[in-house]
Amino acid sequence: MTGTPAAIDADALSIAASDIAILVLLPMLGAREWLVHAVGLPGVAGRVHHAIGFSRSAGKSFGRVAGMLLTTSALVIGALSLPVYAWR
Repeated sequence: MTGTPAAIDADALSIAASDIAILVLLPMLGAREWLVHAVGLPGVAGRVHHAIGFSRSAGKSFGRVAGMLLTTSALVIGALSLPVYAWR
């Protein structure tokens, strides 16, 4: 693993804050419930998979990769949806 522990913690914190910010902003902008769930479900599932994979293996594992992909997909869906609802 590369990077200092402080840098790794800062990166993890920014991902957590981005996920939560998107989930708070979408309903405020009038997004439908299905879209909020489409962002929230893979985000939560991704964190669970990543935590399980991280606890079982220090190196690469299916859980960590699946968790990163799910979390990234939630962030992409949310980030692409925010401007659409903001400019409606």
